[in-house]
Amino acid sequence: MSAPPRFFCDDHLRRLARWLRAAGYDAAYERAIGHATMLARCREEGRVLLTLDRALAERAGAVACLLPSHDPEEQLRFLAGRYALDLLAHAFTRCPVCNEPLVEAAPGEVDVPARVRETCDRFRRCARCGRAYWEGDHVRHMRERFRGLSDV
Repeated sequence: MSAPPRFFCDDHLRRLARWLRAAGYDAAYERAIGHATMLARCREEGRVLLTLDRALAERAGAVACLLPSHDPEEQLRFLAGRYALDLLAHAFTRCPVCNEPLVEAAPGEVDVPARVRETCDRFRRCARCGRAYWEGDHVRHMRERFRGLSDV
């Protein structure tokens, strides 16, 4: 079984980067990064460049994937089909902000609202930024959206 693809979202795809991270995929994103630097990172790190820029995709060659839509959900549906991404298998295992894998955290290790502590007993946190995550309504809604995007 091959490793899942690693992505680099160009400057116009911040929302897609967050969606991919929520689905558990490594999706780098940097704002205002030059094309040459971006392409070098993709090659060095073995990443697929995701872009809406036809000229950039042509310049990048095999490293790039030109997306057919500006809509993040349509982009994710396209990528799920093209790269056989399972949007649910590893969902919510990465920080959607930092792209770091989340680690399990004891309830006392995270700062969450009291109402969350009353209803949740399993938490994860990002080792880089310290954000805490739990299985709340937002996660349930996102799982439903991922299911809908996976149904082709």
